[in-house]
Amino acid sequence: MNRQNQDKIINIVSAVLTGLVFIGVGLFTYSNYEKPKPASINPEFKISDENKVQQSERIDTEVVENELNRLAEEKRAEEARIAAENARIAAERKAAEERRIAEEKAKVEAAKRAAEEKRIAEEKAKAEAAEKAKAEAAKKEAEAKRLAEETAKAEAAKKAAEVKRLADEKAKAEAAKKEAEAKRLANEKAKAEAAKKEAEAKRLAEEKAKAEAAKKEAEAKRLAEEKAKAEAAKKAAEEKRLAEEKAKAEAARIADENARIAAALNNDYLAKVQSYLESLWVIPIGSYGLEATVQFRVKEDGTIVGDPKIVKSSGNENFDNSVFVAAMTATKIPMPDDPIVRKYLAKEGFELIFKPKN
Repeated sequence: MNRQNQDKIINIVSAVLTGLVFIGVGLFTYSNYEKPKPASINPEFKISDENKVQQSERIDTEVVENELNRLAEEKRAEEARIAAENARIAAERKAAEERRIAEEKAKVEAAKRAAEEKRIAEEKAKAEAAEKAKAEAAKKEAEAKRLAEETAKAEAAKKAAEVKRLADEKAKAEAAKKEAEAKRLANEKAKAEAAKKEAEAKRLAEEKAKAEAAKKEAEAKRLAEEKAKAEAAKKAAEEKRLAEEKAKAEAARIADENARIAAALNNDYLAKVQSYLESLWVIPIGSYGLEATVQFRVKEDGTIVGDPKIVKSSGNENFDNSVFVAAMTATKIPMPDDPIVRKYLAKEGFELIFKPKN
């Protein structure tokens, strides 16, 4: 039975019970309506009728209440059943959604694994193809080498056969010619021997001349190399000497500059600069015992560049400000006459301590 039919039945029962209530109330009203009473009626019978009416009213009320309670209980039970059904449906939906998500996740993981397996398979196929190509190349190279060796062997055999054939033909020609030219050879043997000796002597002379020329060339080359080495060593020694002299000169120059700077930046000069700045300093009242360090940069003519900087505070803002104002008020710091010292001060700047005197 669905919820709509149950609601219809509950509404019908409620209407019937409501009607019964109205009927009971009507009977009660009718029974209490005052009518002419015969004098002969027994009072005991009257009381009994009223009790019956009241008892009937109580029974009707109890029936109605019981029915309403039953209907309410059924309604609560139905609502609980519907809530349980809704919870079951929600749980089934949740489980279905979780299964769907798990299935989608499994599909994604499977796709990833398939893609990875495909990538590995492709890489393996590429590696195998590369290895196969390498093996094919090695095989072709070996085959080409084998063919080249066989060709070389065939050429060598062919040349040897040709040499042998020519030698045989020559031997036959010599044998045939030997008898015919025996006399001529005998007559020309002396000339040939003489020519041979002369040619050998000439060859030996040429070889000796070549050897002498090669020896002279090698000696000249050796001497040239030794000379070049000597020149290079001499040049390196000269360069080293010049570098050492330059380093000594630079060290002497730096030492001279440092000495000039140290001599110029003596206590008298620093006191002069300190006195100049303190002449511009308006010392705050109650500043005794305080001190602050100010730092500033200058050009080579003594003009202050940028703003001064308090690098060590006195701990008193008014005192620090008075030192800052004194440095800012300065137009040109007294500079030494030496340009080297002025250049040094322009590079390094000044750092002075301001401390009130007793």
